[in-house]
Amino acid sequence: MFRAIADHFVEAATRLTASPLRSLGVALPTALGVGLLVATVIAGQGAASQVTADFDALRSTEVRLVASRGASVFGDSYTTILRQYDFVRRFELLRDLGDHSVRSDPDSNLPVRSSAFACNEAGPTALKLTIDGGPLAPPQTAGWVPALVGRRLAKDLGIGVADGMQTVWIDEVPAIVVGIIADSPLESRLLDSVLILSSDAEGWGMPESTATLILEVAPGSGQLAADVLPLALHPQAPSDIVAVAPPDPGDFRRRIEASVKTGLQVLGVIALAVGALTVAVAGWAAVSLRTAEIGLLRAIGARPRDVFIGLMTESLLLGVVGGTLGVSLGTIAAIGVAFAQNWSVTLDPVVLLDGFVIAIPISMVGGIVPAIRAVRTDPVNALRSA
Repeated sequence: MFRAIADHFVEAATRLTASPLRSLGVALPTALGVGLLVATVIAGQGAASQVTADFDALRSTEVRLVASRGASVFGDSYTTILRQYDFVRRFELLRDLGDHSVRSDPDSNLPVRSSAFACNEAGPTALKLTIDGGPLAPPQTAGWVPALVGRRLAKDLGIGVADGMQTVWIDEVPAIVVGIIADSPLESRLLDSVLILSSDAEGWGMPESTATLILEVAPGSGQLAADVLPLALHPQAPSDIVAVAPPDPGDFRRRIEASVKTGLQVLGVIALAVGALTVAVAGWAAVSLRTAEIGLLRAIGARPRDVFIGLMTESLLLGVVGGTLGVSLGTIAAIGVAFAQNWSVTLDPVVLLDGFVIAIPISMVGGIVPAIRAVRTDPVNALRSA
């Protein structure tokens, strides 16, 4: 039995090597289908990892604690309490001072209605602000009040450069523009607002409508911070503090990876289906070219079963060749794409093995129809047509 199987493989290999270009043409569709599948799976893994790496780290580690009754809810010792928790990296208390009239000219009859906010000196750092100009810090000269103006508000006020010489009037109180907020990823409202120090706001008697503690926590600690900190900061009535935590980054990553991989794998399966159909068409054409050969085999005593097994053995060997070529081409293509996009590449041996194994049934399925046609070929008509 084993000798008979070996003989079938030897005969099939001999027939395939006798016409190497024709054999390569039949194996090529399988190679392309498998190559596209392997390339899309490997590239999908790299793309999913890159999406995860590019996920907004600011938002994934940001927790907000909102007190609708102002900063007094957090108490005077909130900084001491927050520093007791290792998962709290940085924090800033942002006070909403409501809407105010802002002018760049004290005599202007056309003031800009804008929001005002207050923070401490660490605000630009904890809030991840990008500032054109100087920091929001107490000035060297007494009596000068520093302020940061949002980029869009500065445009409305006609302020192009913050050189420390420009003054704005918040209602009737003057402040020196020490910088322009060019970007505010955690609080976009600051681009249309003016930001001052909390000490100056208290000195001016500006009441606050709400206060928000914006915290940067360790990755994965968002929900823990939202559960623990309201009680720690305001044990008398923790419900007075509304905690807003980010979604679990692990769940987000898994959803993104699953979506990307599924979409690319569907493309790969379609490519395999097209490859199988192309194999069938190429096999049909190859059988048509070998009509005389098949007729001669039948005429010298080859049974239909022998012809069928011989052709299916050829399909199996072509599947091995196509799988090897496909896995190689797909891996090279995926590495090329990853290199061009600066993605990380993970060559999963299971993916490479699956691509090789899938090629064999794809090639054999594509070869069934031509093999059945060959079995049904009448030897006399085949020799006569030859």
